[in-house]
Amino acid sequence: MEQIRKAGVLMPVASLPGYYGIGDFGPAAYEFVDMLAKNGFAYWQILPLNPVAYGNSPYQPYSSFALDELYIDLTSLYKEHLLKRLRKKEPNTKIDYTGCREFKLQLLREAFEAHMRRNPRCLKRFMEDNAWVVD
Repeated sequence: MEQIRKAGVLMPVASLPGYYGIGDFGPAAYEFVDMLAKNGFAYWQILPLNPVAYGNSPYQPYSSFALDELYIDLTSLYKEHLLKRLRKKEPNTKIDYTGCREFKLQLLREAFEAHMRRNPRCLKRFMEDNAWVVD
């Protein structure tokens, strides 16, 4: 007889351990998924990933389509040579959304500029393929 029930875990991505002040889709996310699978869990339910707005609530985003840049893994950007150096943010027991955003945006701008030097037309193509960006 086929098993009908499957177990899962609800945990926001932001709650993962990370070096940049907030959990993201870096190595900790992969380790977490591997740990879930090893222990027989079939699902990882997360909160919405839209850019948080008022009160840092994922349920009041200012975009229904965009991904909050806080969840971008800086380590992978460094490995792709889009960042020259990588600095860590002081760990904290609570997420300082404003501080994390300021910290990460500096590095994400650097990575974006490096990517645009390599692929100057990619932003234009992305905007053409995704009309919601202009709105």
